[in-house]
Amino acid sequence: MGRLVTVTAPYVILKVADAMSGKWTMRGLYTGGVVSEADVEPESLARHLGEHLVRFDDAPAEPKAEEPAEEPPPAKTTAAKSKA
Repeated sequence: MGRLVTVTAPYVILKVADAMSGKWTMRGLYTGGVVSEADVEPESLARHLGEHLVRFDDAPAEPKAEEPAEEPPPAKTTAAKSKA
């Protein structure tokens, strides 16, 4: 099987060998997606490795922690007066 290639970017498109025909095809993978090095076209792999979009690894990548979104200010509420 060879080494595993793990996606570290949010999404990449790699040129990989089709499992049935063996012809090159494009395949989209999200963060943590794993494919065998042997299945990826060498030029596609080199380009994505050079841009740090994928890495060689035996375990799926951990997604990068995103910056916490700013919380909107609390909504103003008006309490309804109840008649007792």
